[in-house]
Amino acid sequence: MRQKKLQELDLRRITAQKRFIKLANLLGAAFIWHCDNKPSLMLLLTGVYSTQFSKQAILEAEIAIIGVENWKDDLEASCCMLCYASFSLVNRKHHCRLCGSIVDSQPLSYTGKSPCSAQVPVSILIKMLPHLNYLPELKKSWNVLCDADTTDAKLSQIFSFRCCKTCKNLLTYNSKPLKNEEDDVKFIFTSYDQFLMLKQLISDLERRFCAQLTTNSGSDSQLLKLRASMVDSIKELESKVSFFKSRVSMLVSASSEAKGTTNHSQQVLEMNMYKAMMLFICEAVQRLKKMNDATENAISSSAASKDSSTFSLPEPVLPRLSKREIRERREELMVTKEQKFLVEELISNTRKLRKFDEVTTLEESKRDLEQRIEELEEELGEFRF
Repeated sequence: MRQKKLQELDLRRITAQKRFIKLANLLGAAFIWHCDNKPSLMLLLTGVYSTQFSKQAILEAEIAIIGVENWKDDLEASCCMLCYASFSLVNRKHHCRLCGSIVDSQPLSYTGKSPCSAQVPVSILIKMLPHLNYLPELKKSWNVLCDADTTDAKLSQIFSFRCCKTCKNLLTYNSKPLKNEEDDVKFIFTSYDQFLMLKQLISDLERRFCAQLTTNSGSDSQLLKLRASMVDSIKELESKVSFFKSRVSMLVSASSEAKGTTNHSQQVLEMNMYKAMMLFICEAVQRLKKMNDATENAISSSAASKDSSTFSLPEPVLPRLSKREIRERREELMVTKEQKFLVEELISNTRKLRKFDEVTTLEESKRDLEQRIEELEEELGEFRF
């Protein structure tokens, strides 16, 4: 239940970010246009002179960004959707430009709490979120747009939008980049410690599994539990490695935009960590495949010995794959295909570096992955991707 709520919250954050990117591109283009056409600015603000950046045109574009179905009707709203305060001549209605909800903007002295919405300068948010995928036109005028809140009041009003506090919290969640190089190094070493802990855990689980399988001291359920624990540990390690790569890419982008330079030695260290962990995951997946075969053989041999000790029964017809087995094999197929892609990338990079002694091992891993992909696709049949 908690995992489902976290996934829904992540989806809402992604939606808010995508809408903000489109809104920032729109308002940034409007701000630049108004800066270049200052003589007709008053006419544009009053709506007399109709252009693609008039108030009505911008409002229609903002509604299109959110979606007409998400833009709430003024006539249906009688109170704020966040604090439930009734609207009046004093407490006016406002549309949030990121979700379309109708909220109020009561000041702090009136409610005793933070206002439900505010007119937020885009320049502040783009400085907090420099890593988002803005249009090249906006990035060309980055310095001008970041200083838009210090320009003329009428111009700065154009480069702002109404935002409710819910969308503001979604948009600015964990948006502060690491402050200095010491924080970068701390993040790298913390991630490396986590990688080592999970790597040691996977090795311990594999050793326990092999010991029980060799001595035949564990039951079938114990073998299945060890195998399931190893699968969960590999998935956790892979998710942490993927997060490490995305976080490092964000840090490099933010550092290059702020300083104009990047730390080459640190990038090499981060890439080596990533490649080493992904190679370990590839090898662990191959060992896990052998563990699956060994578990199936052990279970089938124990079942055969039980049948022979009692009496022979007609061989039952093997059932089709259950939904759980289909899901597990699909997940394994997806992971295996991703590992194959990473191994191919490692082979290409190794050949470029002329490290031909490592190519043979990587090609063997690639062949094993291809063989496993064929086996999984054959098992899934019509249920494969």
